[in-house]
Amino acid sequence: MTKTKPSILFWGVAVLFVIWNLFGIYTFYVSITGTTESLMAQGYTADQAAFMMGSPMWYWVVFGLAVWSGLLASILFMFRKAWAVKTYLFSLFFVAISFVADALIGTFNVLGGAYIVIMTVVLVLALIEYYTARRFAAKGVLS
Repeated sequence: MTKTKPSILFWGVAVLFVIWNLFGIYTFYVSITGTTESLMAQGYTADQAAFMMGSPMWYWVVFGLAVWSGLLASILFMFRKAWAVKTYLFSLFFVAISFVADALIGTFNVLGGAYIVIMTVVLVLALIEYYTARRFAAKGVLS
């Protein structure tokens, strides 16, 4: 299969996707290495920090799978690999599970409306990444 030459738009999107997913990795790292004190220094209340510190291990595994697969997908996308599509879908799956988990374990109740907005944006961006990768794959840019 012949590859279609990527446009400037492709490269701009690819760079933005990598930066966005590196931010996700940073957020994950800060979350899993945080302490009650460090979370409170970031603006969490004592109750919110205690809630985050008491989150179950499976919650952090889901979060990790979402962000690390998102970064891998972005790297595959930048290298114009078709596997980026399936990897973005994998990441999207875990972002969706994370969103549902936040609702089920009470994260939205504890962290409030701003966190709901943040997680909604994360979910929408994961959908955009997947859709964009599918579109570029269909155009022959990914192989």
